[in-house]
Amino acid sequence: MREAVLKVNGSNINTWWSLHHYISIGLSTVLCFWKFNSFYQILGKRIFIFSFYTSSIQLIQHFYQIRCLYKMRALGKANIEQTVNSDTPALTFFFSLKVLIPLLIIAHFFQGYLGLYLIVSFFTRNNPTEFCLTCGILFLILCFGNVYTTAKIVLEKHKSKIQKYKIKKVINVARSLEQKFQKSKIPYAHKKLESNTFTTNYIKPKIVEEFIINNNNNNNIQNENKLKKLE
Repeated sequence: MREAVLKVNGSNINTWWSLHHYISIGLSTVLCFWKFNSFYQILGKRIFIFSFYTSSIQLIQHFYQIRCLYKMRALGKANIEQTVNSDTPALTFFFSLKVLIPLLIIAHFFQGYLGLYLIVSFFTRNNPTEFCLTCGILFLILCFGNVYTTAKIVLEKHKSKIQKYKIKKVINVARSLEQKFQKSKIPYAHKKLESNTFTTNYIKPKIVEEFIINNNNNNNIQNENKLKKLE
């Protein structure tokens, strides 16, 4: 039900996880109908340890999903209705993906161990039941499917991170080149300003000096003419 609702709402959940739940329902049904005997007591201890371990991982998964939803809510990528609690604070490193993935892989291999143990017990013990072989096969199917799907998702996320890193690197290089290009324009502007100051500070005073000299020459000529008239 949950996976079907998530798919209708546009979730990218893998189809294996939906199939995984149906196989788990079948496995649980077989274990419930298994007759209580000495072998079931031995197997029951291992299944109890496995159930306790998977329950602990589900609790960690729950807090990890709360952390992801809180981050999406803070970035505006999720609505309040999509989050468990909009006021949930950022959680510690213990509920991060780097811790969760190794724990999940251990759980998957634990399933494989139980499957192999049941199949070997079916062929080696006296008076084995069909429940033993059925549960062993189902545990192995869950193990292979979970390991393959988890590894595939982790690799896809790793590739997407590498692509994002390359895109960011290209953007940073483009920005640095743009900044260098803008800085290369500044000396040219300074040279242009210096040339303008040269024209204003050198050419204009020279013109003024020439004007003063010409004016003085004209005054001298006029004074000489006046002297000649007086004579």
